[in-house]
Amino acid sequence: MNTGRTQDRQPGKRPARGPALAQDIDLKELDSSVRSDLRVLPKELAELVGGHLVMATRLLDEDPALALEHAQVARDKASRLAVAREAAGVAAYHAGEWKIALSELRTARRMTGTDVYVPMIVDCERALGRLEKAQESARDALSGKVSATVKAELTIILAGMARDAGQLKEAADIVLSANPAQGPKEDYVARLRYVLGDIYEELGEREQARTWFERAADVDLHGITDAGDRVLELDGFAVVEDDES
Repeated sequence: MNTGRTQDRQPGKRPARGPALAQDIDLKELDSSVRSDLRVLPKELAELVGGHLVMATRLLDEDPALALEHAQVARDKASRLAVAREAAGVAAYHAGEWKIALSELRTARRMTGTDVYVPMIVDCERALGRLEKAQESARDALSGKVSATVKAELTIILAGMARDAGQLKEAADIVLSANPAQGPKEDYVARLRYVLGDIYEELGEREQARTWFERAADVDLHGITDAGDRVLELDGFAVVEDDES
């Protein structure tokens, strides 16, 4: 069966020939702002680049390495488009190709001026072992004007680095500095509260852990965490996962 893969693929290397596009490509799958950006290209090129962007989006979770191949084709064909650089950076990030992700996301940030890429940039620095650089970049961003979502993601990354170093109390303090007790019913608030609950459980502070998991569940409208299950487990109930097979 033709999966659209190229032969002898190596991580981080672009194939000699681009990966195949699915027959059911529909550019309407792309965000309207992306389709608008593609209009600066000649029609055939816009359709080709857009097709690879659709494939990169479809495959991001299922096969990030193949998604990266598609994104790199889009990037090579339209390197002056920020959406193409962003797609390559995000796909590389999901594929664990940290150096590629770092380069592309930095370029996308320069082209757009937005800080939305900063958490991934910082996490790439962390993954590459550049911990001081990662911490410096995160704190620089936090000292400026960034969105609440970006602030939360940077806080979680900083807390994660503290946890990796065995500094659990410092990790908890980092999350608490973002004032997770306040905030709307948004995913970023749920993530902050969940991470704090996880840290407290690792510290052996079960009551605090339960409190924060419960608070996370209260605002987790999209089910991005298993906070509710964590509360049940702390209460002594066995959680049985649904069999989706």
